[in-house]
Amino acid sequence: MFEGLVGSIIWALANILYVDLKRKGKAGWSRIILFWMGIPLTWLWFFIIREGSAPELEEAPDDADAILAEIQREKRLKPGASDGAALEPTPDDG
Repeated sequence: MFEGLVGSIIWALANILYVDLKRKGKAGWSRIILFWMGIPLTWLWFFIIREGSAPELEEAPDDADAILAEIQREKRLKPGASDGAALEPTPDDG
């Protein structure tokens, strides 16, 4: 029973990884090995999935510099705060 479970997990992973490699358009020995490990379902993926059909995802712009500039601007605008001086907490009225 344990061997069947492990074999089923390996078979499912081989199919998932084969589809991923085919969608990304990557070729090589790993894709060939995954194809043979995932038979018979990989024959279906071989004919259905188009080579390189994965969408190209654009990387989100890094706006860390803009955020840092905004934080520095807000610190300068606060009353009583000088460059490099830490703000002191106000006492609670409770």
